[in-house]
Amino acid sequence: MDPIDINFKTVRVTPNSGALGAWVEGIDGKSTFPPDTFRELHRAFIRYKVLFFPDQHLSSQEFLVFARQWGSVQQNPYFQPLGNSSEITEIIKRPEDSRNIGRSWHMDFGFDEKPTNINLLMPRKLPRRGGDTLFCDLSKAFKALSPGLQQTLKALKVVNSNRDIVHAARYEKEFNGRLPQNNAEVRNIHPAVIHNPDNGEDSLFISATATERFDQWTAEESKPLLSYLYAHVARPDFCCRFSWQEGMVGVWSNLYTLHYAVNDYPDEERVMQRIALTGERLIAAC
Repeated sequence: MDPIDINFKTVRVTPNSGALGAWVEGIDGKSTFPPDTFRELHRAFIRYKVLFFPDQHLSSQEFLVFARQWGSVQQNPYFQPLGNSSEITEIIKRPEDSRNIGRSWHMDFGFDEKPTNINLLMPRKLPRRGGDTLFCDLSKAFKALSPGLQQTLKALKVVNSNRDIVHAARYEKEFNGRLPQNNAEVRNIHPAVIHNPDNGEDSLFISATATERFDQWTAEESKPLLSYLYAHVARPDFCCRFSWQEGMVGVWSNLYTLHYAVNDYPDEERVMQRIALTGERLIAAC
């Protein structure tokens, strides 16, 4: 059976898994999307949460123009900018690095008052094999919890901070010179479960690299439940895996997914260009 999603007429959308993610063909990323095409891309994005566009081969400036069609580009204070622009940053693992950035399940900048809404990533240099990215669907993970736990979590808030980034910048040699060392610590309180107005789904809002504890709970009290949730969201039922190719562009929902950069390419280099889009205030699930 042909796996193509026949609900789309102007673009070719092929699901990557039963959980989330899709390949999109039939567009030229160097051109402005026609209105009908962008409406279909937006529908596909809401449905699949992670979209990959093969064979685009964009320059850095074309990548920025591509990103701006999806929303307002966010200035990134946490990574060294590409050239004079803080709108594009490079995520680099050098051959001598034993660790990489994004080596655990996380969302980007989940500690901000208005966390990043959409992420875009484009490879500049890939290892001969490996270097895939995993994604999990936080909405499907929430839906699979028991009704009792769902209601408990809806009544809770989480304390999120940037302490992992601050610590890495100051003390981890792999990130020396690539993460500014003068960033102040940031903490914000967010709902533990947020509502997606685009599709009506409720979604967990937790990230192991940002969530310190539940609001009005101690870290010790929070740890058992958070540990359970981190293990739960990583179940294969809610996940997909994408293998990067030269010229590809990836676009995904940062609010309603987590991602994981697989570090399985020792002694090789991987260079990715990243753009983040500005988010809005989160809506708590009722």
